[in-house]
Amino acid sequence: PRMYEDIIEFVKSCSTCTIDRYSRRNYGDYRINETYIIGDFVYVKRLGLNYKLASKYNGPYQIIQQLNESIYRLQNPNELNEIFNVHTSRLRRCY
Repeated sequence: PRMYEDIIEFVKSCSTCTIDRYSRRNYGDYRINETYIIGDFVYVKRLGLNYKLASKYNGPYQIIQQLNESIYRLQNPNELNEIFNVHTSRLRRCY
């Protein structure tokens, strides 16, 4: 007699788990990459460092050119000869 109700509860709990899993999987699809204006200052995410106390970002750098929708050319304001291209996934706005 109680078995039918238990099955219904189990199916409901499984469906909520799949919905949560689906929403986590598609986070990248709904994430909006920020657009930046020439002259903005940004931080650049460091690659390859996983130390606990190491800083995650370098900067600030100034945007001097937009090459396409997702790639920007940055310049270090302290060292004018340091210019490089960066994808928007590695940028954070400097407030």
